[in-house]
Amino acid sequence: MGYVSVKEGAPGVVSIAKHVNTVLQYFYANAVWFKIYPTNMKIPSLLLLVFSAVSLTSCTADDDADKSNTVTMTVNGVSRTFEPLSVETKLQQNGSYQLTIWMYANDGGTDESAKLIATYGETGNGGFKGFYTTLSPVGIDDNATEGTFTSNISMNSRTEFEATFSGTLQGGNADVVITNGHIHYLYDDPLGI
Repeated sequence: MGYVSVKEGAPGVVSIAKHVNTVLQYFYANAVWFKIYPTNMKIPSLLLLVFSAVSLTSCTADDDADKSNTVTMTVNGVSRTFEPLSVETKLQQNGSYQLTIWMYANDGGTDESAKLIATYGETGNGGFKGFYTTLSPVGIDDNATEGTFTSNISMNSRTEFEATFSGTLQGGNADVVITNGHIHYLYDDPLGI
């Protein structure tokens, strides 16, 4: 029988291979049926088989869509959307790596930016080492470490970063209050760490 084999750990592809194997099993199990069934019914039956396979594999693409690169937060009561654009790593004296993730507003508001600093591999509460922005009304860098700021990193790997955050950024003559902050970033390439 012609089954498809896939290397372990290939997300998405494994799910597609399972669907293809199911279709192949169905086809081989019903091969006798195709031989005895009238010719004019073979084409609609094959079309149904192909349509079923396509509809099953499209589900895996929908699952991956939930993992898009997004940064959302409410800034002084206004919902904002940013896009994470790059990640930098820097070796520290203690042997750990500092991550810096750069984000830019993509909600049509302004050309504001933000960056967060964390340590590679660390997860849990208080994982941000800094969060800097050019958010209005201050218009200068604000440092989360100078205000009251909380963060919880749930994923911090070579391929992905995810966290929630909120708090007050202090800098200049005004405070910036961030609530409901969430970042999910699938890196373009795995980190070379």
